[in-house]
Amino acid sequence: MIVNCPELEYEEIIKAIKSHMRDSSMLQNIEFMHKIYWRYFIYEYYARSHQLYNLPSIIRNDNERHFLIGLYKNHLSKKNKKVPYTYYERLMHSAKNNLCPLCELDTACELDHYLPKSVYPEFSVFHKNLIPICHVCNNIKNANTSATFIHSYYDNTDGVEILKARITIVEQKVIWDFYVDEQDYGFLNTYKEMFYFLNLAEKYNMRATDMFTGIQCSMRVIMQTMNEDCKNILESIIIQQIETYREAFGLNHWRTVMHKAILNYLDDLLAAKCF
Repeated sequence: MIVNCPELEYEEIIKAIKSHMRDSSMLQNIEFMHKIYWRYFIYEYYARSHQLYNLPSIIRNDNERHFLIGLYKNHLSKKNKKVPYTYYERLMHSAKNNLCPLCELDTACELDHYLPKSVYPEFSVFHKNLIPICHVCNNIKNANTSATFIHSYYDNTDGVEILKARITIVEQKVIWDFYVDEQDYGFLNTYKEMFYFLNLAEKYNMRATDMFTGIQCSMRVIMQTMNEDCKNILESIIIQQIETYREAFGLNHWRTVMHKAILNYLDDLLAAKCF
């Protein structure tokens, strides 16, 4: 899910943090800050070419590392630092429908450093490195040492149909199987790696199973009240649902994909009397 990063100037968050600092001498060091702002510029260049994981780290000085990480830990993320924290909240609430853009299941309630602040402390308060995320995904991503993840500000997964679902019917029981398109283009491999690392297939399968139970009840009521042309009516309802979810959540949201699968397998579902 693409997230529209709030339009901010590089210096805004730094100035807000400085207003709450007793000793802001490091932030007033022109040479030091020039190095940080130049890194912001380099970050954007690498991000637009989807090469951020190849960006080398440059901060070697322990004092600088500790100071830069502290800008986030001791200021931006602290509720009692009201001015800096408004930026934290603004970034956190930038997620579409307040959903975590990685799993698209739970509420985005934290900020993730796309490039970890432990390795890239210069980006600890750079707004384009701070992504809204849910608590579960953040914990999993923080424990990651190998997998790559989509960048929700730069990688537009809404433009290409990536996520798909299959249905298997066993004795009127519908079994869901969400998977990623096997084609190789753009950042698809990154999405695929993230999809399996976060175990999204199993999570989507469970959510779809629960949601389909409610759909079955609604469809059965419709079929009981309609004597003719049930299939066309059901198709029309499902198509409307696909468009509603696509507009609200995106092309690759699990709800959109789930309803597409229902439409694709409608003949099988009717034949097996799942409705």
